[in-house]
Amino acid sequence: MGARPRAIQIDPVANKVYWIEYGRRRIMRANLDGSGAVSLGDLGGLLDSPLGIALDLSAGKMYIANYGDNNIIRANLDGTNPEDLGDLGGNLDLSLIHISEPTRPY
Repeated sequence: MGARPRAIQIDPVANKVYWIEYGRRRIMRANLDGSGAVSLGDLGGLLDSPLGIALDLSAGKMYIANYGDNNIIRANLDGTNPEDLGDLGGNLDLSLIHISEPTRPY
């Protein structure tokens, strides 16, 4: 199955872009100019059908809406230390996948 890229998030501080490859069940990261693309993997085998991603830059975390298992996965921005946060008590609502952008120093 092809990559089938899904949700995208920008880290303007580190000049990185993150996205989900739904078909390959993995998280990707690259520089904003498209160079240096790397796979952050399947987060320890926890990804089934990832559809949404949010970044919490102040905490250095990413949150993944994992539709197939109806759960949320949290990991460090480099893909390490993945944790299954469970279904959080109900159906996964993909509209919640947004964390406000960090303020940029000027």
